[in-house]
Amino acid sequence: GVWENESHSIVGVVHSENEEPGEAWVQIHPDYTFLYSDMIAHAEEHLADRVDNLGFVKVYVNDGCELEEVARARGYRRLDRYRMHFLEYVIPADLPVPELPDGFVVRSVLEEDDVDKRRMAKAIAFGGGYAPSDWAPAPAYREIQQAPDYRKDLDLFIVAPNGDYAAFCTIWIDEKNRYGKFEPVGTHADYQGMGLGRALLREGFRRMARHGANRSYMDSDNEFYRKVGFEETPYSYSPWIRYFPV
Repeated sequence: GVWENESHSIVGVVHSENEEPGEAWVQIHPDYTFLYSDMIAHAEEHLADRVDNLGFVKVYVNDGCELEEVARARGYRRLDRYRMHFLEYVIPADLPVPELPDGFVVRSVLEEDDVDKRRMAKAIAFGGGYAPSDWAPAPAYREIQQAPDYRKDLDLFIVAPNGDYAAFCTIWIDEKNRYGKFEPVGTHADYQGMGLGRALLREGFRRMARHGANRSYMDSDNEFYRKVGFEETPYSYSPWIRYFPV
């Protein structure tokens, strides 16, 4: 759902990332927070997960914002145990080239675009136990390349001496606000503990800086990112859920 003002400027958006049934994300101009109730109603009508006579919405809300009161008034409850903190990394001006173990090299999708190796690396990075039939299909990797802010030269991976994709990250740049974001980030289970993830992020910071970014943000509680140098900010968000009859 998209909301515009009288000048046809976009002032609010509610959408799903399609990772979870019923999820909803809300983005709004701070002068138009009076639209929150309409936006949540839109999510309930168009984004809810519906099974038989039961509807479900999970909306992600920045802690302390007005949307909390709107959600509470509509019968939502916050899942405190899933609160997520925003981390920040300030990119130094003289970040050195990261060192890699012998035989390992950084490549980008601009140089080499092997979807099957990327599918395998991602599946074996996150938990390491996904059956091949459950891996993301190759067309999904092609589809993401159609995103308007996707850049092949910022879609990075580390190649092992035997040709495996040992670690990977995709970088997204917000040039207007001068920051970059990693999503996703992972290391193949067979290559974890070698410092490859840390090295790849440091190379990513270098490439962010080339595009004018001076900081990076991460919404994660994984201790790995703090070890890389991300620091906690005062900002966090939480999922709020509601079950309702339909």
